[in-house]
Amino acid sequence: MMFVFALLGALFSYFVAWSTGIVSANFASILILCLVGALVGTVAEALTLGPIRAFDNFTVPFTSAAALYLVTPLIL
Repeated sequence: MMFVFALLGALFSYFVAWSTGIVSANFASILILCLVGALVGTVAEALTLGPIRAFDNFTVPFTSAAALYLVTPLIL
């Protein structure tokens, strides 16, 4: 469920940014970025176990943001 809702949320936010002119990328690039972000977020959520479980609200966004920061120049 994490992957599905992360993907839908990312697609929605990119669609809003694209429709207002903030982002000017083609749909394939946006879809790839959303898939990467959702996949990395899902993996980070699954791996946040044990004593750091309480910090998953930090680890998931930071891990996803770092992955997107590294991947975005390769895709766009």
